[in-house]
Amino acid sequence: MAARLVLEGESFLGRRFLGEFALLMVAASWGFGFVAIKYVLGWMGPVTFLWTRFALSFVILAAIFPARILRAGRATVKAGAVIGFFLAIAYMPQTIAMEIASVSTVAFLTGLYVVFVPLFQAVLLRTRPGALSVCGALISVLGLGVLSLTPGGLRFGLGEALATLCAMGFAMHIITVGKFAPSQDPIAISAIQIGAAAVVTAAVGIPMEPLPGLLPLGVVACFIYLTVVNSVAATFIQNWAQQVTQPTQAALLLAMEPVFGAVASCVLLGERIGAKGIVGDALIFCGMIMSQVDSVRPRVVHREKEGNARCMTSS
Repeated sequence: MAARLVLEGESFLGRRFLGEFALLMVAASWGFGFVAIKYVLGWMGPVTFLWTRFALSFVILAAIFPARILRAGRATVKAGAVIGFFLAIAYMPQTIAMEIASVSTVAFLTGLYVVFVPLFQAVLLRTRPGALSVCGALISVLGLGVLSLTPGGLRFGLGEALATLCAMGFAMHIITVGKFAPSQDPIAISAIQIGAAAVVTAAVGIPMEPLPGLLPLGVVACFIYLTVVNSVAATFIQNWAQQVTQPTQAALLLAMEPVFGAVASCVLLGERIGAKGIVGDALIFCGMIMSQVDSVRPRVVHREKEGNARCMTSS
């Protein structure tokens, strides 16, 4: 019995570690995806890129897992539609912002969803955010101010505004995934949310933007990476990983996305962040981390106690 308890305890801890590592890899793939998006947008419109990417992602999932998607019940379809709506709402302003702002700026402003998650949870779930969450939000606002500094004063442009709106959308996406995904088939809900995002973005993009012509091989390669890795694999992995982590834990790990994005923009695009950018990005990142400390610690303890309780129950 003791050996069984140890093995099952290790299994729980192993799943949690694997889930956390998987979320970190998702953050890395998204971070490097900023560079790929910047390149692709030189050849097609931002919303056209999104709906074709989401549509192809849905087709891939439907071809690989047709039975599991067809077995999806009404609850799964409804949950996937809600999650997919916020996925589209997040991606559209982000992708448009990529055309008018630097990769590193968009990456770090997108990362503000980590600050918005506990704040939105406080509003939606009527909970009081911790002191560190409030401090983290204030420090992130200070970082935004530093990024907006110009010789003539503060300048918060359209690109920065769209990236901030994107962060709000991703915060709602993480919250809805955490609420609905744990009780659903991860493959079915992944496919449905991507399909819903394709419908929303297509409804916006088709009337506004023309389809692109013949694309260079490099653009096609980036498009395949963004579709297969960032849309299909990353969304599936995120939905699975959040079954063994909490929304705030997920947000903390995914907070590394802008760091990966900034590194990729410097290495692959030759972008110069500059002293102002480094200070502003550092403040935003510190605020992102601080905003999660209050909620991550008790949730980690809770999951450890939950794992011990499962071991005791199964014995």
